[in-house]
Amino acid sequence: MNKSKLETTFPWLETCGCKGKDYINIIAKWSVPQCLLKQESCIGWIFKAAQESKLEITKEQIKILFLDLIAQEQQQVTNWPFVWTYWEDGAKGDELKYSIRSVLRWQPDAQIVIVGDQPQWYAGRMILSPRIKKQEFHSFQDVYHKLQKTCLQYPQFVWMMDDVYWINSFLIDEAITPKFVRHVSQQRFHDWKPTNAWAKTRSRAYTWLLNNNFPTYDFAAHLPQPIRAATFQEMERKAQIFTFYKNWECVYFNMFYAANAIDYGRRFTRVTKPKENFSTRHSLMNHTDSAYRGGVEAFLAQNFPDKCQVEKI
Repeated sequence: MNKSKLETTFPWLETCGCKGKDYINIIAKWSVPQCLLKQESCIGWIFKAAQESKLEITKEQIKILFLDLIAQEQQQVTNWPFVWTYWEDGAKGDELKYSIRSVLRWQPDAQIVIVGDQPQWYAGRMILSPRIKKQEFHSFQDVYHKLQKTCLQYPQFVWMMDDVYWINSFLIDEAITPKFVRHVSQQRFHDWKPTNAWAKTRSRAYTWLLNNNFPTYDFAAHLPQPIRAATFQEMERKAQIFTFYKNWECVYFNMFYAANAIDYGRRFTRVTKPKENFSTRHSLMNHTDSAYRGGVEAFLAQNFPDKCQVEKI
């Protein structure tokens, strides 16, 4: 539930003492489905705070306001499809399946879209898009091509990856907030000597950003990111990603959304080595290709065992 909307709708929670603020913090951590399941408790807390503040408001009136908030949140979820770009030959195990299940566990009304190859088990929305021909930075270029194609059908969406998972409950506001993991100063950039392809694409992005007077935050963090079609297409016109590939995440969010982004450097779990056991307190988890087998795979199978609505029966 959106914390600021709670505070605006029920302002007495902020003024009735510690308990009111505790109620806000508890409710704000819950997803929309959790709020629906626990609505009687939520309404009871809000009503108790209203009584302490000597407000003339009934439980029924609070219920109407509370359910209206939930309706607004649900509507917001449906306005932001979750999109995965997918190449079947590059897939590993059931990563994609678990990633989709992790979204629908907490946001069952979310739209699910796959762009690329259609998995045999998948029965949801598809944008068929074969892999592009071999070229420099092939896999990165292919993802970018698929996202530009998605922009022709959806005005806004959340870009996901098959090895990224929502491990704990989340609000749509968190999903649609741009996320960076560090700021790359000029000195840090000039001292940097990139070796692998991914690092080289980021180096190209920072060079372009610095030369064009944009900030240089690192948005290439393997995290869910919001994309708006109008600005995404505007980026291509100005930065020419297709012509000379550079990391589009760093270019895009520094061009348009750096001021609205949040530092996510310590807010997610990244697994880089195989583990026998795995747990995390964060909402988000991702992993390297080599770290999937073992503890991570077992953790996902245990936490997301059931078929979801976009899987074939």
